[in-house]
Amino acid sequence: MTSTQNLMPDTVLLVDDLSVHIASDAGVVQAVENLSLAIQRGQTFALVGESGSGKSMTALALLRLLPDAGWIESGMVHLGERPINSLPEHEMRRVRGGQIGIIFQEPSTSLNPVMTIGQQLMEVLRAHTPLRGRALTDRAVAWLDRVGIPDAARRLNDYPFQFSGGQKQRIMIAIALAAEPRLLVADEPTTALDVTVQAQILDLLADIQREMGLAILLITHDLAIVRQVADYVALMRAGKVLVTQEVDAFFASPGHEYAHELLAAVPGLEKRGRPLSGVAVARDGLLQYPSVAAQTDVSTPVLQVSNLSVAYRRKDGLFSGAPRGIEVVKDVSFTLHKGETLALLGESGCGKTTVAKTLLRLLDRDARIGGSALLDGQNLLAARGAQLKRL
Repeated sequence: MTSTQNLMPDTVLLVDDLSVHIASDAGVVQAVENLSLAIQRGQTFALVGESGSGKSMTALALLRLLPDAGWIESGMVHLGERPINSLPEHEMRRVRGGQIGIIFQEPSTSLNPVMTIGQQLMEVLRAHTPLRGRALTDRAVAWLDRVGIPDAARRLNDYPFQFSGGQKQRIMIAIALAAEPRLLVADEPTTALDVTVQAQILDLLADIQREMGLAILLITHDLAIVRQVADYVALMRAGKVLVTQEVDAFFASPGHEYAHELLAAVPGLEKRGRPLSGVAVARDGLLQYPSVAAQTDVSTPVLQVSNLSVAYRRKDGLFSGAPRGIEVVKDVSFTLHKGETLALLGESGCGKTTVAKTLLRLLDRDARIGGSALLDGQNLLAARGAQLKRL
C-alpha cells in the first residue's frame, strides 16, 4: 500500500517510511519515525495521539514547513504520482495552498494582524486561481459566507482582532479551501470552536469533501470527532504509529493496548465528578475521590459587572452611519464572589472573549464601552495610571 509501484489510481497522498529529526539542546530527537500512510480521494484519514506525539510535526513535514532545526531524515512523500520531497521551493509554493491546504490549530498566530481578512483570503485566490477583479472579491465573500461568517461582504474589510476565536478558525478554513486543493491537512481544525459551530464546520468539510473528492488528513486528539468523520485512524505515540485500522474496527477492537487506555480515558456521565486519573481513597468499602470544591464567600463581590456594552469602531474609527458601531456585547451584568467560579457560555462570536478583553482594558482604543465594572469596589473602566497598573 505504501509502494509507488502499487499506487492506486485514486491515491492522493502517499507517505513511505518518513522520518523527521529535530536538533535540540539535548541532542538530535527523532520526532517522526518510519511513518507510512496512504489517503485516497474522498477519504478522511485521522492521525491521533497525545500532545508531543509527532502529529503536527508530520503535517509540517508534508508541506516542507519544518522549523529551522528540523529536517526530513529519510522517506518519501508523494502527492498523487508526484514526489514532493525534492521539489525546488518555488514549485513547492505552488503546491502549498494550491494542491495542499492546511488548517493550523491556532488561528491567532496564523492570521496577519495588519491585513484585513479579505486581503488574506484574496492573496490565496490570486496566487492559485485565474480570478481577478470583481470575480476575486465575489469568490472571497462566497467562501466567508460558506464557513459561517455573518454579513460576509461587509466583514471582508475587518481585521482579525475584530473576530472571535471561533470566527478566526472559520476564516482559516476558508483560506485553506479557497483554491480547492486536492488534499486538506486539518491540524486540530475545531479546537477553538464551541460544539454547535464545531458540528457546522465538520458538516461543511464533509459537504466540500463530497463535492470535490477532497482527501483529508485529520490531526487530532479528539476521539469523538474521529469516530464521527474518519474512515481510517492511525494511533501515534512518541513519533511512531502504533496501529492503523479502519475507524469502526479501531473503536470496536483497538489493535494496541495504548488505544485501550485512550478509549478508557474518554469522559462519560458515569465518570462525572471523578478525575480521569488519580488516587481514590477507600472509606467504608467505597472509593472516594478528593474534593476540589472551594468555600464560597457570599458577602462583598470580588467582581461586579453592570450593564456592560461594547461596540467596535468601524474601519475609519468613526461611528457615522452606525451610531453604536458594531455591537458585540449588549447590557451584560453578573456578579462574582470569592471562591466562586462563574462560567460565561455561548456560541463563537457571541461576545465572551470581548467581555474578558474589556475587563482587562485591552479594547479602550478599538471600541466604545458602556456600563460599569467594579473590582473589589474599584472602578475598572475608569481607572488610570498607577491605579490601573495595580488593578
